[in-house]
Amino acid sequence: NVEVDFHEYRDPCSSQLLEMCKQFCKNKQDIPIIAIFDRDEPNIMKNIHDDSQGFKDWENGVYSFALPIPKHRENKEICIEHHYRDSEIQTIDNDKRRLFLSDEFHPKSGKHLSNPQLNTTDNKFKSNQLKIIDNKVFDSENNNVALSKDAFATYIYDKEKGFNDFDFSAFKEVFEIIKKILNCHYQRFR
Repeated sequence: NVEVDFHEYRDPCSSQLLEMCKQFCKNKQDIPIIAIFDRDEPNIMKNIHDDSQGFKDWENGVYSFALPIPKHRENKEICIEHHYRDSEIQTIDNDKRRLFLSDEFHPKSGKHLSNPQLNTTDNKFKSNQLKIIDNKVFDSENNNVALSKDAFATYIYDKEKGFNDFDFSAFKEVFEIIKKILNCHYQRFR
């Protein structure tokens, strides 16, 4: 029963969102502002999340938190796509594009482990954390076959065939944190 307005930016980055929190908290906000961050940038994490309460209270109605780690994930440096199962992340669209996981590639050569026709020049596959690769995956004809994260999200939102039966249960904890923030906010500003 919460009305949510999303403030969208073109190609947003964590450092810009962090700066917004720093600026917005200077003045009292009539409506609470909640910034949600991926966990894949440790240098940002220390500024936007408080493990003791599950979110950071910037004061004046501004809050932030890092995405909780879903039960089906072991790695800590996650982004929102990690809330889906690997099989969902790897769903192929009508143009034969998809998101890739960094552990699908050889750590030195960038060759795909099960399809030698594919390789990546994205260095995310060199990380010891499971990363999402949404660009720079090329087939034998040098076509980029990676699906962008934006296109992936749009397919899910629009319930495109193949993207219309995903499991959203891992997102429940995100909404629990939002509910906790709103309870805190409205108790303070009654």
